[in-house]
Amino acid sequence: MINSKDFLEREIEKLNLMILKLIILISKSNPNDFENDIKETDEFLKTNFDLTIGEISTMSNSNFIEKIRDLHESHTDKLVELLFEIIEKMDSIETEQGFNKHPLIEKSLLLIEYIDNHSTTFSVSRLNIKNTLQQLI
Repeated sequence: MINSKDFLEREIEKLNLMILKLIILISKSNPNDFENDIKETDEFLKTNFDLTIGEISTMSNSNFIEKIRDLHESHTDKLVELLFEIIEKMDSIETEQGFNKHPLIEKSLLLIEYIDNHSTTFSVSRLNIKNTLQQLI
């Protein structure tokens, strides 16, 4: 039983590290690479969470909550950070990916609200992201 728990914890941490890698990739992305970096992010999200950035921006709030409901709390936190990096980068880089910033801001705020309502852990980082996103609306 302990080995099984250890395995699950390692898999959760491995996925967190992969999301962190994407956050860094997006934050360091330049205008020439941004489209490819978004595609790489989309492929990862689709494979691991059955979501893409475009789908997140266009799906209804209830469908979005349904999709993220089963994610580990640490993954939802990292997803907030990833979406925030994409939103920030969109301010400086024009993209032809077919999604715009405003719906991503709304979904990010919805995700933060979901985490706040279902988590026992307070996050200053999440609060700062929330405040920044609310100013962008």
